[in-house]
Amino acid sequence: MIIWAIVPIKPIQTAKSRLSAVLTPHQRSDLALKLLQNTLNILAGWNPLAGTLVVSADPAVWEMASHYQVGIFKEPDAPGLNESLRRATSEIGRMGAEGVLVIPGDLPFLDHPGLQKLIDLAGQPPMVAIAPDKNQQGTNALLVSPSGVIPYCYGPDSFRKHQEAARRAHIPFYAIDLASLAIDIDLPEDLLSIQQWLR
Repeated sequence: MIIWAIVPIKPIQTAKSRLSAVLTPHQRSDLALKLLQNTLNILAGWNPLAGTLVVSADPAVWEMASHYQVGIFKEPDAPGLNESLRRATSEIGRMGAEGVLVIPGDLPFLDHPGLQKLIDLAGQPPMVAIAPDKNQQGTNALLVSPSGVIPYCYGPDSFRKHQEAARRAHIPFYAIDLASLAIDIDLPEDLLSIQQWLR
């Protein structure tokens, strides 16, 4: 199974806007870059993946990604997350991808064992697997095989929407709770969970 990871990244200057009450713009940008660096350290060159593609319209993201063993998909505009992912999926399809693993760039506790548990589910396509966020609402990791078998449904309540998309397509769906993938950094209270990580 040839699986590529896709890492979509918003422009760094506008990242983590919901933390504006507790962090300055510089602190938010610095946090977003640190989280991205952590993600690329985990994914770049990891053997179970055929490759990793960073998707962004931000030159600062391209610059950071250029230091890793990853591809860079430079978005010419800002079409929205779901359309960006559709475009990136088409790109890795041309490179032979049979499955896609979408990983956001803000999972501080991302690790190989958790990712491997997801990838182990990809042996018998078609399939869709999700590691939801701690509130069972967001999609913190999405594995789809074959690539593009369901539309991307990121946005509010994406966990349920992706599950419904799999059901409509009559595709087996797996939800797997993984502590290493459950924590993302969106709200001020999320910062409490990563104090030691930040240090």
